[in-house]
Amino acid sequence: MRRTRLLSLFAVGSLAAILICMIGIPGGQADERMDGSAAAKACPSTILDPLDAANRANPYGSLTLSGTTLYGMTTMGGAVGKGTIFKFDTNKNVETVLYSFAGPPNDGVYPSEPLTLVGSTLYGMTDEGGASDKGTIFEFDTEKNVETVLHDFTGGTNDGAAPHGALTLVGTTLYGMTSQGGANGKGTIFKFDTKENVLTVVYSFAGGTKDGAYPHGSPTLLGTTLYGMTSEGGANPGADGLGLGTIFMFDTEKSVETVLYSFAGPPNDGAAPHGSFTLVGTTLYSMTSQGGANGKGTIFKFDTEKNVETVLHSFAGGKNDGASYCASLTLSGTTLYGMTLQGGAGHGGTLFKFDTGKNVPTVLHGFAGGANDGAYPYGSLTPVGTTLYGMTHGGGAGGAGTIFKFDTEKNVETVLHSFAGGTKDGAYPFSQPLSFAESSSIPSGAVTCKGSVYTVDPDPKGTNVRSAPDKDSPVIIVIPQDSEGTVVDLAASSGDWMLIHSAQGVTSGFWFRGQGWVHASLLGVRAVNRTGRKASLHSKPDAGSSVIKMFAGETEARLAGCKGDWMQVKIGEQKGWLSPDDYCGNPVTTCP
Repeated sequence: MRRTRLLSLFAVGSLAAILICMIGIPGGQADERMDGSAAAKACPSTILDPLDAANRANPYGSLTLSGTTLYGMTTMGGAVGKGTIFKFDTNKNVETVLYSFAGPPNDGVYPSEPLTLVGSTLYGMTDEGGASDKGTIFEFDTEKNVETVLHDFTGGTNDGAAPHGALTLVGTTLYGMTSQGGANGKGTIFKFDTKENVLTVVYSFAGGTKDGAYPHGSPTLLGTTLYGMTSEGGANPGADGLGLGTIFMFDTEKSVETVLYSFAGPPNDGAAPHGSFTLVGTTLYSMTSQGGANGKGTIFKFDTEKNVETVLHSFAGGKNDGASYCASLTLSGTTLYGMTLQGGAGHGGTLFKFDTGKNVPTVLHGFAGGANDGAYPYGSLTPVGTTLYGMTHGGGAGGAGTIFKFDTEKNVETVLHSFAGGTKDGAYPFSQPLSFAESSSIPSGAVTCKGSVYTVDPDPKGTNVRSAPDKDSPVIIVIPQDSEGTVVDLAASSGDWMLIHSAQGVTSGFWFRGQGWVHASLLGVRAVNRTGRKASLHSKPDAGSSVIKMFAGETEARLAGCKGDWMQVKIGEQKGWLSPDDYCGNPVTTCP
């Protein structure tokens, strides 16, 4: 019996733009669901450098603009491997690590939320760490390069836990949200007095049909009212009964929360919003990670005067459209810019614009991965004049992600920095997505399957995930080595190649959601029957087929293919099929 698998699921920040010149913070995030519910986790992916734990790094959250300098954070890396604050000089294209987080009990750890700039001070949050290891609020003095913890979240009924999104400034008070804690354990809205350094929970979400649950993203300010979204709850329960999410408002003067809209789901509405709003006049624009006509998410607007939501676009995926957003929209003039995790000509996601007058989206760039381009953009864009800055968590010269700029006048994307990892640089910048490989995303000729396996690649640099089932196709991301292994979820097979849609490290916190191809020989399972009898190796993916061999104990097997929930494996010189009851795809449990 192997020990129980322990996973540290890091909340995912986005590259949401913090538009300093606008009221509120229209940037936001679509974060991993931290509540442990059965609902699908959305917009995740802690992509780490394939080095040892001390060297791992992961740019995360939003890029925040101050003059010609962009500030951001990595979830790992730095002096003690627990995350960093960095700056990027847009004139010189130089990245510099400014601070290394130390972790609990005196500091936060694995920061993944956007930063908020107030004068020369950056305010931010960590999802974990602090005295109670439930997250922190901190400030960072950009002139002295000094970080100070201001609040340690404790959870329970009187405080939140696992904060998500950026902090929104109202006078000298910062408002924010947590995805856990509060009176009902379903998240909170809180305010933080920057003069007194005192936090007060002003609302606890209740869930159910009359309230939202598990808020994700940043609150957006309009006058004295904050607008936000929850990923669950609301009048429409959905198939899992947990609710499809809500839009709410919070009166900062009366401390009253009101649900304004409950998402209804496909085919006519979105579901599971995981980002923040972008304010245009009195209209809020955002996206949902699910729902719409094609089930791949939507762009919608919400009229704050009439409290009416309107779906403007349903993502379709494929070469001509994106799918699975992982961030918020960024306003430049009358045009909204955004990114999707999947879709596009290069199959590595898209950068698109949306005309608010014509309600027409246009794909401007399809990320292709490889040495010359990024892949899988997780987050939002930060505008500097007519240039947009962003990050991808895959691609680039080292396959570890990029910082890029996009010229909105020339429609040209340029990679500025390829992350290299190590103690002096980050790797795999990322935000978050909901990107399950649906049948419509599976290439023609591939065999559809489902099930979990794990990596067995001996390469210390990690396992390559490619854009196509070909050894010469671009590497879109590298799955790093994990001391306990990395669990991979399958979507299809084609020859000797397996199409994956997610990967998660057991101990590292690495989490990838997207599509890519891994050679079957680099993946494995264990033959171990979970019903009490011996595991059987069949000649075909059929319980009625002949049995080639039976195994009394656990036996390691290399993958060779898959069909449905059956796995084709090689055990020594023998090749056959294991039924779902005859294998375990987790490297550290017996899959009871």
